[in-house]
Amino acid sequence: MFASFSFETLPAPRRRDRRRFRRDSRIFVSNTRRWGIKAIDIHIAFFADQTEQAKHTQMAQAFSHVANSDMPYVLLPKHCEYEPMLADYRLKQPEPRDILPQAAMKILHAVVSKNELNLRNLKAAIIAPRMNNEAYHTAHDLSRRVKSLALCGGNDTAYMAQQLRREYGVSILEQPSATQQSDTDVYILFDATPGNIHPRPGSIVLELGNDWCLALRDSVTHIKQVIWHYPEHALRDLPAGVCKQRAIALLLQSGVLSLDDLEIKQLL
Repeated sequence: MFASFSFETLPAPRRRDRRRFRRDSRIFVSNTRRWGIKAIDIHIAFFADQTEQAKHTQMAQAFSHVANSDMPYVLLPKHCEYEPMLADYRLKQPEPRDILPQAAMKILHAVVSKNELNLRNLKAAIIAPRMNNEAYHTAHDLSRRVKSLALCGGNDTAYMAQQLRREYGVSILEQPSATQQSDTDVYILFDATPGNIHPRPGSIVLELGNDWCLALRDSVTHIKQVIWHYPEHALRDLPAGVCKQRAIALLLQSGVLSLDDLEIKQLL
């Protein structure tokens, strides 16, 4: 469920009409379905001579309506000056980076292919404060494909390592030291860090989560953003001015699209 916004600027009303226009609502709301998802379309008309304070009041009314409708996501036109107000109403735009953790293996395969490497010759490390679902599934998939796998995280790291050893008979290194980490070829980073990492020259770093502060050498392949190529029909109802990658993130999070529907267009 989400709300999409559009805007227009109307000529300033004549003096005798100002009081009537001040009373009338210039926020137009319609319930709809977009991409098969329940949605609200909100169109806001500003007047050319309207003060910034009056515009902010209108936006506050519109965002309050969305918040009261239990719709957490909002699609705004790119570079919308009212985006900072979303946090005041516990609203947010879909964030393309939020889908990176679930796409870890897809991204890794693309990087390895681009660099003409073989996963089976690489030593990998998954680093996360806790082994959440994305880290768990990535570890299960990766443990069967790489030369060795290290897990560095919270208290649940030992349990995951035990599971992988029992299920696949692979060797798993737990809580690797700085020296052991320095021998790593591929780092897969989920939210935050239990310690510093020091990638060696030529290594690959996938920064999939938030709150990392990394000092990386130029020779390190560092990926922290993906531009997706999507089916042509997927965004046929895209509201004017909305960022396509945000819309793709929304459709993935809503289950309308899956990662199988997408191809990686660019790694950044």
